[in-house]
Amino acid sequence: MVATLVILSVAVITFTLFKPHASQTPTAATPSEPTAPGQTAAPASPSQPPVPTSQYFKTPWGTRCQVDTDTVTCDTCEPGLLIDTPHSSCPGAGSNQVAVNASGASLTPADGVILPATPTIQPLAAGQTYRANGWTIAVSAWVRFTNDATGHGMAVAAQNFDKF
Repeated sequence: MVATLVILSVAVITFTLFKPHASQTPTAATPSEPTAPGQTAAPASPSQPPVPTSQYFKTPWGTRCQVDTDTVTCDTCEPGLLIDTPHSSCPGAGSNQVAVNASGASLTPADGVILPATPTIQPLAAGQTYRANGWTIAVSAWVRFTNDATGHGMAVAAQNFDKF
């Protein structure tokens, strides 16, 4: 009789411990799992980081430059200021800008174009370093734009420029 009670007690305890509880019920399919036979749920769209916008800077001598994630463009022609432009009128019919991409390759901007006037232009101060859209901007006698990922870029002076 004692053996029967022991077996019965073990059976009750085992059933109590291993019976399904309400919190163990199956849940609905997650978005990455199929929702019906032959049909798949659309994957959740990954969160996209905000697209960097162009940032504008003005060198100590007045040259305006635009910094984007993949390019830097500087005017070679500012009204009353000429850097390295082959014509005497500013802006002229020829190239009025120098540009370089993140790999250090020169780009050919459209003829007759200069950067737009913008109220958000940041003046650059000699001896300072700035960062914008993945570029480091070091200001001395030249303004040096260096792409942080590649180490390539361009340096601009009042009457000259150089790519690297």
